[in-house]
Amino acid sequence: MPDARSIRADALARGGALPEPPPTRTIVLWCPDWPVIAAARAAGSPPDHPFALVVKGQVYASSASARQHGVVRGLRVREAQARCPELVVQPYDDALDHRAFEPVIRAVEAAVPGVEVLRPGTLALRSRGPARYYGGERAAAATLAGIAADHGAPGVRAGVADTPFAAEQAARARPARPGERVRIVPVDGSAPFLAGLPLGVLGDADLAMLLGRLGIQTLGEFAALADEQVRDRFGLAGAFLHRLAGGRDPRAVAARAVPPELRVEASFEPPLDRADQIAFAFRRSADDFAARLRAAGLVATTIRVGIVDERDILLERTWVHPRWFDAADVVDRVRWQLAGGVDPTGLEAPVVQVVLEPVAVDDMANHERGLWGTGPDERVHHGLARVQGLVGHDGVVTPRIGGGRTLAERVVLVPWGDAPVAVSFTHLRAHETLR
Repeated sequence: MPDARSIRADALARGGALPEPPPTRTIVLWCPDWPVIAAARAAGSPPDHPFALVVKGQVYASSASARQHGVVRGLRVREAQARCPELVVQPYDDALDHRAFEPVIRAVEAAVPGVEVLRPGTLALRSRGPARYYGGERAAAATLAGIAADHGAPGVRAGVADTPFAAEQAARARPARPGERVRIVPVDGSAPFLAGLPLGVLGDADLAMLLGRLGIQTLGEFAALADEQVRDRFGLAGAFLHRLAGGRDPRAVAARAVPPELRVEASFEPPLDRADQIAFAFRRSADDFAARLRAAGLVATTIRVGIVDERDILLERTWVHPRWFDAADVVDRVRWQLAGGVDPTGLEAPVVQVVLEPVAVDDMANHERGLWGTGPDERVHHGLARVQGLVGHDGVVTPRIGGGRTLAERVVLVPWGDAPVAVSFTHLRAHETLR
C-alpha cells in the first residue's frame, strides 16, 4: 500500500491537486477585545471606560464602550478623540499582549494538554481528547471557556468545527441565543457554515478587493472557483485562502512547546530596610534562577528586576549583560538597584518583595567555552566585573558614540555591561501595584 509521501509525489508529478488531509475536529477559544482588556488592566483603567490602542496614529483596537461612540479600527486618533472626548488612548504593546495572556494559556494547558496559541486571546486544541474526558464537544468547550474566563479572559467564546479556521469563525460568530458561549458546526458542515461569510474574514484586504471587483463577495462564491484557476491567478497564497474558504484548512493543531517557568521572587516578612540584607537574602533565589536556566539549557542575557517596598510601589529596571548572568551577577544587580537612592541605606522604604524574570535568553550551546578557553576576553570581563562589584555599577564605564555637535558631546560614558542609551537603557518606573 503506498504511503502518504508517495501519493503526494504522484500528485505533484501529474500536476493534479493534492489529496485533502483528514479533517481534525478543533476547539477554538476566543476572547473578544483581548488587546484592549490586557492594556486597560495594566493601565488600571476601569473595564467599562472607553479605551483604544493606536498604531501609527490610527486606532488598532477599541473597547465596546468606545465603539458605541463610533471609535472603530482604522480611525485617526484625533477623529476618535473628537467622537469620544473621554477616550483613553495608549500605544499598542505586543509584548504586553503576550505576557498578559500567558496565565490563561497555562490554566488551559493544566486542564488539557496540546494547546496551540493562534494569537494572544485565541487558543486552538484538538477536540477528541477533551470531548471524551468531559462527555462531549459542547461540555468540553464550555468547561475550557470557563477555565479561561476564571483566569483573566472575560467573555470567552468557543467554536467547534472540522478545521481550525472554521472553528475560529464559529467562535467569532454571533451567538444563536443570548448568552450562548459555544457554537458547534456539525461534522462535514464547515463549508456550508463558511459559505455566507464575507471575504474580509480571510485577512487579506487586497484579495478581497480584487475578488469584489469580479463580483465575488462571500467565501462560498470564492470556494466555488476551480482550484487550478485560483492557483494560476493568485499563486500559492491565494490557493491556501481558497482552501480555507471551502472548509479545507490544511493546517493541523500544533501544540506549543511549554516554556519553562523562569520567574523567581523572594518575599520578606518583616520587610528589610538595608540593601546588603536584601541582597544576601535574595542569594538563594538567584541560585534557583540560575539552576532553572541550566536545566532548560539556556542563559539569560537580559533580566528585569522588580523591587516592591512596603508602600506597595514597584521600582523596576532592566539590566543587560555583556555575556550572560550567573547568580553572583544577579545579586550584584539587585544590590546596585537598591543602592540607587539618596539614603545611606539606598532605600526610601523597607522592601517586602524582589521579583526577577528573564527578558532575553539564549541557547547555552552558543556560550560554551572553546576548546582552548575564551582567551583574554574572559579575563578582561572578570577583571572589570570584579572592579565594578567593588566600586559600584557606575564606577566602571565604557565610551560610546552618542548625539551632539562637538566631539566632546558625542562621547557617552555607559556603565560596563549596559547597552547604548538609544538601544535599551531602561529607566526606573514606578507602578502603584505589582502585576
